[in-house]
Amino acid sequence: MTLSFERIRAEIPVQTAGFLALAESADFDRRVPSCPEWTHGDLVRHVGRMQSIVIDAILAATGAQAGEPLTAPDDVPEAELIAWVHEVCARLTVVIETSPADATVENFGLEESVVWWSRRVLQDVVIHRADAAQTVGEPYELDTEIAVDGVDELLDVLATVRGIGGLVELRGSGVIHLHATDTEAEWLVELNEKGFTWKRGHDKGEVALRGPLTEILLALYRRQSLDDGKLEVLGDAELLDFWLDNASIG
Repeated sequence: MTLSFERIRAEIPVQTAGFLALAESADFDRRVPSCPEWTHGDLVRHVGRMQSIVIDAILAATGAQAGEPLTAPDDVPEAELIAWVHEVCARLTVVIETSPADATVENFGLEESVVWWSRRVLQDVVIHRADAAQTVGEPYELDTEIAVDGVDELLDVLATVRGIGGLVELRGSGVIHLHATDTEAEWLVELNEKGFTWKRGHDKGEVALRGPLTEILLALYRRQSLDDGKLEVLGDAELLDFWLDNASIG
């Protein structure tokens, strides 16, 4: 894991605040280009929903109390969404800071630690901040360490939830090489008959995806097109397309 637990805890409110700053300038009825089935209001509600679900799961696992219950996501009026997500994130920050890092939390059918779920929340809002930036036409920038951990975390999650939905298709043969050109970060994803394995490193594969690190992360989440010149695909493009078509988690 690239980021320490302390850094993860600190970044959740920072990334959420950045997301909400973009949301405040958007028409909530505007469609999100990267998630066209969502309006911007849906996007904001989703981020708050994800964080509130993790709050409830951690509290259920630890038996802790955290004050008055938060308003349920679907009960929040659109005009109060921004303030509600601020409140949810503040509550989540306290819950994470006061919970044992290694406590096992059951959520979405998975049993993982407080650290694991905190990291998932962080990378969820990191990607949705990109969605918000695209919606309002603002540039998107991401700290290198967070972006590196974003790729790591995505691969970790895909390995953890393998077999759910379309992820059952993540098997076959061939190596995908992810190569950041603006920092020293590379990954090798090898498909096999049972699924896939991954590691950091440099080697030749059947296909390579090269370009700026943040653009690679966004491409893995299908937020960045492979056709606009920011990224270069070398080799078996069909293998990369197969991965991208079956490896989405949000």
